[in-house]
Order: sequence, then C-alpha cells, then structure tokens
Amino acid sequence: MLEKHPLSAPKVSSPLYRALLDYSKEVAIILHTVNDNEYWAVMDRLLAPQSDTIPVLGTPLTGSITFPTKGMVLGRFGGYKVAVVQTNMGAECRDEIEVALERFPNAQAIIGVGVAYGAKKYQYCDVLVSKWIEDLSTVKFDVGNNIITRGEKLEMRPWLVNIFTKQTGEFAIKQNFSCTADGLRRPQIAGGILFSASWLVDNAAVKSEIFENAPEAIGGEMEGWVLSSIERKLRNKNPPRNIGVIIIKGLADYGDGTKGTQWQFTAAKAAVDYTFFQLEDAGDGALAYPSPSKLAAYLREIRTDVNREFE
Repeated sequence: MLEKHPLSAPKVSSPLYRALLDYSKEVAIILHTVNDNEYWAVMDRLLAPQSDTIPVLGTPLTGSITFPTKGMVLGRFGGYKVAVVQTNMGAECRDEIEVALERFPNAQAIIGVGVAYGAKKYQYCDVLVSKWIEDLSTVKFDVGNNIITRGEKLEMRPWLVNIFTKQTGEFAIKQNFSCTADGLRRPQIAGGILFSASWLVDNAAVKSEIFENAPEAIGGEMEGWVLSSIERKLRNKNPPRNIGVIIIKGLADYGDGTKGTQWQFTAAKAAVDYTFFQLEDAGDGALAYPSPSKLAAYLREIRTDVNREFE
C-alpha cells in the first residue's frame, strides 16, 4: 500500500479515513523531528514490513504542518502507537506542535528525537538524554562581552527520565549498533542538562563560554525549550493535561564552527534506535500499552482493492 500511494491521503468519506481518526485517538507518543535526517531515521524504523504505518498526508489531520510532502505519519514504534511529526526549526515549531497535540488528544509523551551538538567529553553518535532543559534564549553579555546564561532550567518528568536512562549498558549488545566507519565503538548514553535556544550554536568561543557556566551540561539543540514550555502550559491548564517531554539526540557536531554533514544521519539513527530499544521494554505501566491496531486489520481487509480508498 505504501508503495502504491507513498504521498496519498484517503478520501474523507472512506472507512480508512475513519479508521485513521480512531487510530489517532490511541496515539501514545508524538515523535518530533525537524530536519530530513531525523525524519528519515525514524521512518527507517516505521517502514519495516511488519509495521502498520500509513502516511496521513494532505488530510485534516495534518493541520498547518509546514511540510506537506511529509506531514504526520502514524505507526507503531517500539510497541507503541506513535505519530511522527516534522516541523520547522527552533521556536517556529510551536504552532505545529500545538496542532499535533490537538490531533492526538491522548498522547502522553512528546519525544524530540534527532541530532544535537555535544560537549567535548563525548564522541560522535553518543546519545544525549535530557534530564533538564536549560533555556539559552535569554543569554546576556556583561561589560567585558562575556556570556552570562540567565535562562530557566526545567526538569523532565521523572517517569520519562527513568524509561530512557535505565539499562543503558545493554543497548549496544541488543542492537549491535556501531556508529563509526571502522565499526570499533558503540554509542555512550549520557543524561544531563541539555541547552536549548532558537539560535544556532556554531562558534567555538561562544560554545566554550556557555559550557564554562555549566560544566555538567551534555550538549544542546534548538527545540527542547519550546516543547518543555508547551508541556508546562498544558500542566497548568484547568483541567491539566498530563503529558511529558524528553529530548533524545545523537551527537552530530560540537557547535564549534566545524559542523558538517558526515555524522548527521548516523547520529540521528543512534538516537532513534536507542529510543526504540527503550520503548520496547517500557510496557510496564509507564505508558498505556496499546491495544491491537484496528487500522492494521482494516488495511489487510482492503489490500486487494486499495484504490477505492483514495482520491
């Protein structure tokens, strides 16, 4: 079906569309991506032959998502029903994430998965897990033009941190994942403070000063603070919405002006594979484990006459 209609959307009047609406209410996790390397690292997992993944492209489910050729995609990831969303970068992702949260009203977690810059103590493709997100958007300069970080620091929900920081030593063994060209090392999993700002950190002097103020920091990216602030707003609503946010990124560069593209996809793949690995083992009540997919059953039913479902 995906081969026949890789960029199609079902007719609004079709049973398949109604099945998609039902499925969207059962989505437990929103996987948030920004660039194409992040998006396709996730899709590489979702498009496995045994999955029940289907694109929801061009339908009202996509709302105002900026990338109409990708939009939102529904599928099963690590045993959970997920929606994959690709948005704009940095602060511009806010409106798109809020649309996604409306479309998936029962989602319990947003996981920002992809690539980040890292501290020098880590290596390419190590996986960085946010225990805290620190806002860099309010950075100030003193009279000597030195950087002063004055941003708020938000702690991730403990139940999400527990899922993604347990049993990290088993990851390389189970996945047999190697992230260097010669295949001699496997990724380290590091949890700690992740910086977040809508501006790109890609200067050695700036990065050095930022990390001097917070030597315990593990790295940084551009969307985590937005996602965390949305989570906080939802928790403070009446009635509150209980949703968690966590950022899981592969180290693709050091934010020091030497950024290239060599490690982008491989680092994203390390983060995606690690996220999948932990979600496979998380069916212990941390998230509501999904029921068998009505969508998968319906796709099997219409497989011989799939064209009647599409415009």
